[in-house]
Amino acid sequence: MLKILKNRLFLYSSWCILFFGAVLRSWHYLSDRSLWHDEAKYAIKTIHYSFFELIMPHAQGVRDYLATMAGPLGFYIFNKFLTVIFGPSEYVLRLLPFVSSLVSLYLFYLLAQKFLKPLSALTALVLFSVNYSLIYYAAEYHPYSSDVMCTLILFYMFDKLYFETLTKGRTLRYVLVGILMILSSYPVIFTMAGLGLAVLWHAYKNKDHPKTVQLLVLFAVWFVSFCVYHFSYIKGFTVTLSYWGDEHYMPHLPLSINHLKWIVNKFCNAFANAPLLLGFWTYGLALFVLGLMVSPFKDRRLFWWIFSPLFFTLLASAFRKYPFLNRLILFLVPVFIVFIVYGLQSILQRIRYQPVFTVILIFGIVFSPTVFTLHTLSNGVAREEIKIILHHLVKYKEKTDVIYVSNGSIAAFKYYRTRYDLLSHQIIWGTGMTLSPELYENDMKHLPECRRIWFLFAHDYGPGLKTVLQFLNATGTQIKHFPARGANLYLYQMH
Repeated sequence: MLKILKNRLFLYSSWCILFFGAVLRSWHYLSDRSLWHDEAKYAIKTIHYSFFELIMPHAQGVRDYLATMAGPLGFYIFNKFLTVIFGPSEYVLRLLPFVSSLVSLYLFYLLAQKFLKPLSALTALVLFSVNYSLIYYAAEYHPYSSDVMCTLILFYMFDKLYFETLTKGRTLRYVLVGILMILSSYPVIFTMAGLGLAVLWHAYKNKDHPKTVQLLVLFAVWFVSFCVYHFSYIKGFTVTLSYWGDEHYMPHLPLSINHLKWIVNKFCNAFANAPLLLGFWTYGLALFVLGLMVSPFKDRRLFWWIFSPLFFTLLASAFRKYPFLNRLILFLVPVFIVFIVYGLQSILQRIRYQPVFTVILIFGIVFSPTVFTLHTLSNGVAREEIKIILHHLVKYKEKTDVIYVSNGSIAAFKYYRTRYDLLSHQIIWGTGMTLSPELYENDMKHLPECRRIWFLFAHDYGPGLKTVLQFLNATGTQIKHFPARGANLYLYQMH
C-alpha cells in the first residue's frame, strides 16, 4: 500500500512539474515578441525560397547570402509547409520550436525516471522545466529546441533498441526515424554514434550475433544516409564553421595544459552562463563531476549511455567540425542535468536522505535557476523590439520621407515591411557593420540633402552607431527619437 502511495505521489508530482514547465514555455511563446536579426534571416529564407531552393541551396542560380543560413533541411522543409498552410506569422514560425520544447519535457521525464531514483528524478525534472535556455529557445525561430527533442527521441528509441528483438517491421521503423532525425538536427549524429556503439557492444557482449548483424546493417544504412546528406547539403555550409573563433574548438593534443584549460573554461562557462545558467554554478559543476566519477562504478550503463553524446561532441570539436558553446550545445542540457542530479543522488544516499540536509542540497541546486527564469520572463525577454518602432514609423511618416535601414536591421525590416505597408517609400539599405565605423561613414556620405530621413537601427551597437549619431547631429536636426529594447528609430531633418 505504501509503495502504491509513493508511486502515485511521484506521478502526481511529475505531472505538476511538467505542467509548470509547459506554462513557462507557453508564457514565453505567447508574448509574441518581434523577430530579431538572426530569426528574421531564417524566416526570410523559409518564406521566400522555394522547396527546391531549400533542398538545393548550393545549386547554381540560388540567390543571395541567405543561401548560407545553415539550418537543418528537415527544419526548413517542415516550417515551409507550416508557412504555406498557416501563413508566415511569428506564431507559425515559432510553432515547431515550441512544440519541440513541450515534447522534450515529457521525453526527459521518461529519461529521468529510467536512470534516477524518484526524488532525484523529480529534482532533474525541475531543473529541466525551469532551465531558461530551454525556455528561451522554445519561442525562438532556430533549430536548437528541435535539437533537444531529437536527442531525447534518440535516447527513447535506443532504449527500446537495447532490449528489443529486431523484426523487419521494427528495423524499417528505426531506419525511417533515424533518417528523419539526421535530416532534422545537425548534432544528433553525436548522440546516434554514442548510443549506437553502446547498443552494439551490449549485443556483442551478450553473444547475440543475429542482433549484432542486424544492428550493423541498421547503422550502415544510417551512416550512408548521413554521408549523402553531408556531401549534398551540409558540406556547403562548412564555411560557417570559420565564423566561430578558435576558442570554441577543443585543442587537438589530448591532456596538454591548453587542453585541460580549455575544458575547465568551457565547462565553467556552460554552467555559469548558457546553456545551464546555474546561479550557484560551482555547486552544480561539483555535482556534475561527482556524477561523472561515481556513475561508472554504480551504474555503468547510465555512464556510457548519458556520457557518449558529450564525448562525441567534444571529439567533433577537436576536429573542428562542431563548436562547443552556449546555444550550440543546448542539446546536451539533458546530459548535464542527469549527471548533476546523479552526483546529488550519491550524496543523498550517503547521508541516508536525512530530511534537513536533503532539503538544503536540493534547494541549493533548483532555487537559483527557478528564480532567474521567473524574474526574466516577468520582465520580458525581447531582444530587438522592432515592431514597436515600426508602429511609430507608420504613425508619423510622410509620403516624401526617406527611410535609412541599418545593416543590422535589414533582415527584420524585410520581414515586417509588407505587414506595415512600407513598400512604396524610398529605402536606403545600410552597409555599415556594428564594429566598422568606416562603413557607416560611407553610408552617411550618400544621404540625400534637405530631406526628412528616418534612421532605423536594430542589432547595432558599438562605435559604428556612435559615429552615425555624431555625423547626424552635425549635419541635421533631430526631430524625433523612439527607443525600444534593442532598437532605435530617429527622425532627422537633413540640412
